[in-house]
Amino acid sequence: MISIQFNKQNKKNINLITIKQTESNSLQFFDNLNMYELSLNYTENISEVYERIGSIKLNKKDVVQFDLNYVRNKNNDSLIFIIETIYKNYWNLYTKKTNQKNSDINIIFVSDDIDNYIDTIIQINNLVKVVYESKNLADTDSYDDGTPIGFINKTKNLLDLKDKNVTVSILNNDDIVKNNLNLIAAVGANSKNESHLLELKYNNDSNNDYISLIGKGITFDAGGYALKSSESIRTMRLDKCGAAIVVGVFKYLVYTKAKINLVCVIPLSENILGKNSILPSQVIKSYSGKTVQIDNPDAEGRLVLADSMSYAQDKYKCKEIITIATLTGSITITLGKYMTGLFTNNYKLANNFKEIVDKTGDEVWLLPIHRENRKLVQGAELGDITNSPIKSRHGSSSQAAAFLQEFVLPNTDFIHLDIAGTAVIDNRSSGVMVRGLISYLLKK
Repeated sequence: MISIQFNKQNKKNINLITIKQTESNSLQFFDNLNMYELSLNYTENISEVYERIGSIKLNKKDVVQFDLNYVRNKNNDSLIFIIETIYKNYWNLYTKKTNQKNSDINIIFVSDDIDNYIDTIIQINNLVKVVYESKNLADTDSYDDGTPIGFINKTKNLLDLKDKNVTVSILNNDDIVKNNLNLIAAVGANSKNESHLLELKYNNDSNNDYISLIGKGITFDAGGYALKSSESIRTMRLDKCGAAIVVGVFKYLVYTKAKINLVCVIPLSENILGKNSILPSQVIKSYSGKTVQIDNPDAEGRLVLADSMSYAQDKYKCKEIITIATLTGSITITLGKYMTGLFTNNYKLANNFKEIVDKTGDEVWLLPIHRENRKLVQGAELGDITNSPIKSRHGSSSQAAAFLQEFVLPNTDFIHLDIAGTAVIDNRSSGVMVRGLISYLLKK
């Protein structure tokens, strides 16, 4: 655990670390968050700044002191750089290694005028902390800590459940079946770890409708009858990155007491091969009433998202729905591992979204939901729609977004974020889009 203290004078016999301000002159960094207004700009883009942070190695000590008197410009970019570096070096990543124990670190910030920086440092620390908490939540072992119920328990431990504006609701598998969330039920039907639906509600703006975040929480994805290869299956505990990101965003907005009405719906299921697995071409009636022909059992993420979207819109008056998911491997062919795919039914909204989140380092690229892909999704032989058109294997990321758009009600704005390329780095969660979504929602 990382704890932070503040002093006006240096403490003796403590490992003293000084980070000097770097020369920079071209880029804004977190400038869209009010408490992070900057006076300096970086020559490189934000992603490159994060890469540079990753290369800084600090000594492993129980207590580390940062003397801000040596920092040339004690404005917010300097403080963000320092705190990001602290977490990169000292945060305890999720692990089960027997020779690697979690350690506590005490960080002491020192400055002659430290009182001027305490509030800002605390807020930056809390932002960076939820990013790393989201990473740990996504990293959890699917065997125990990262099962649907394990994910729920860890989420409850992270949140302030005493906040009067926060409501947590949980549907177990029986509730899912009773509520006709049939797509979610079908995906998890073969697992010993039954499906759950986690609902996080934050109500702090009586004058506005809800924004809904839907995070894909496939706690392990074997692919069902479309069984994954031995190589691709290795990282499938991380198919719940979207769910973990939503939890982090929710926690920070509650912490800041943001003026927003937010409902997060998180479907948690395992897609396992067995006698109760979804059959190819099986037709299932969704929560919305539309029948879905399952032509690809490994395209299960869009199924659980679809029922969750319909559930959120049925229960709440949602003006905007944002889905975030490790949805299609094909997005990496389009954008590589460096940018998140952005799809929408409102280009003005999406361009504003891109402008905001790009400034946080969570770069996105706007892609189309083409009318022809919508026609393909609507071209199922047995059901109203198909989850994976047989007639075309091209543009499958757009087809997935087109499938999701089938479950968006009229006059509701829709943003879909495909993080399949950006969510995972070396079998670890990257924490992508936590900063970006927080920044976007704080500007609403």
